[in-house]
Amino acid sequence: MRMKQITAKNMQEALEVARQKFGEDAVLLQSRKAPGSQGIIVTFGIEAPDDGPPVGAEASHPSLPMLARVLRFHQIADPLFSRLEMAGAAARVGNTSPVDATETMLAHALETTFEFTPLSEAATPPAKAFMLIGAHGAGKTTAIAKFATMLALLKRPMVLVSTDVDRFGGTDGLAGLAQILDVPFHVVSTRSALKSLLKDSVPEAHVLIDSAGVNIYEFADLKQLGELATLQQVEPVLVAAAGMDAAESVEMASVFSFLPITRLVITRADAARHWNGIFAMLTHHQFRFANLSTSASPADPCQPLTPDLLAVQMMRVERERLTQ
Repeated sequence: MRMKQITAKNMQEALEVARQKFGEDAVLLQSRKAPGSQGIIVTFGIEAPDDGPPVGAEASHPSLPMLARVLRFHQIADPLFSRLEMAGAAARVGNTSPVDATETMLAHALETTFEFTPLSEAATPPAKAFMLIGAHGAGKTTAIAKFATMLALLKRPMVLVSTDVDRFGGTDGLAGLAQILDVPFHVVSTRSALKSLLKDSVPEAHVLIDSAGVNIYEFADLKQLGELATLQQVEPVLVAAAGMDAAESVEMASVFSFLPITRLVITRADAARHWNGIFAMLTHHQFRFANLSTSASPADPCQPLTPDLLAVQMMRVERERLTQ
């Protein structure tokens, strides 16, 4: 099943558009308010149609070399390159343009190779608090702000927490946002204080924790982070900027491997050309894709990351090349 999103004024309009675009078999999976507007964003599940034989069955299909070119541009190393190429060739693309077919192949390859589990926006809060962790400047606070704004639009119960007590002004931004959203905000610096707070807040509300950025080469920073992120009611979520150097990304992820991290939030996607750092990280560590930030504005969502959305991001340069 493939996931497709529609932005519309209301649910009736979304259902009508889905019926026209996807047919009667589209399954409604999720709906949420669209940031910065009065509309809604609705996610539908679409069963993959029988679009003819797999691309790989046609040796001269023009999308095969284009897919390889996209993967080479992002400097995807073997054996992942070969795995994605083979998975993409198994996709059925129908009678579409080569660039659209390549995007479909790439989405299929990503879907069959990686796991995608976005952070919950459900009405029922999750059983653990989300603590966003990462190096200095990774975009943790901005991602927290985006996610908090979305939860507020959905009218979800929420608590914001900051552990960024050492950096000058480290808690100011989140404190201001909490005041605007009219939600509880707490500053904690010790394991016992955070444990006590979570005992009263989880799972009654979505709890978002903005941790202090760490220097991955400073043991004291990592030790302090570990004291907070290893609490039973905390899920540490790694935040990494797209466009990072591959070796640096792998080293960073390796340093954070002492924490029970399973999910990855990607930031700065709008400013990244190459995704080799992210894929190098996932080659060495079995993270699942969670959410994607494509701007620095809190009004823009930290979107649930899907194979289709990731394929669109990776195809940007190829589409630009073809339109020049």
